[in-house]
Amino acid sequence: MADERAAPVMGDFKKDRDGNWWFHVTGKGNKHRTVTVSNSMLKALHRYRKSLGLTPLPTPSDSTPLVPKTRGKGPVTSSRWIRQIIQACFDRAYERMCQDGLEDVQNRPREHVRDDAGHASMATTDRYIESDQRERHASGRAKRSKLFE
Repeated sequence: MADERAAPVMGDFKKDRDGNWWFHVTGKGNKHRTVTVSNSMLKALHRYRKSLGLTPLPTPSDSTPLVPKTRGKGPVTSSRWIRQIIQACFDRAYERMCQDGLEDVQNRPREHVRDDAGHASMATTDRYIESDQRERHASGRAKRSKLFE
C-alpha cells in the first residue's frame, strides 16, 4: 500500500515576505502544515545542503529530495528508515545536551508546539506534554542539589 504522505523536497522550505523561513509539509491525514524554521535549523540546512553539493539555500523550484537515497535516485520512502535516522539524530542531540549541561529545555508556548506538530486539538498536544512531564520528572527525581543536602 502506498504511503499517503508526499516525499518532502528542498523547495518545501520557503521564505516569507518578512524574511522568515517555514517548512511546508504534507503529513498524516494528507494535511498541509507549516513548521517554523529556527535560525539554528536554517544553519543546519546550510550545512546539510553543502554536504550534498548544493547551494546554501533552496529555491522554491528545488526538487531535490529532502532525504535522498544513498544508492540510486529519488527520496527515501521507507518510514522505518526515516524513523531510524530521526531517532539517531535525537539520541545524538540528547547526548550533546547532557554534555553541555542543557538537560532542562526552555518551553515554547503550547499553541506554537500544537501548530508546528499539526495537531487539530490542544488535547492531542497536551497528551505529549504530559508524557514529557512524566519523563522529565523521572529523570529529575534523582538530581542532587547541595542546597538541600
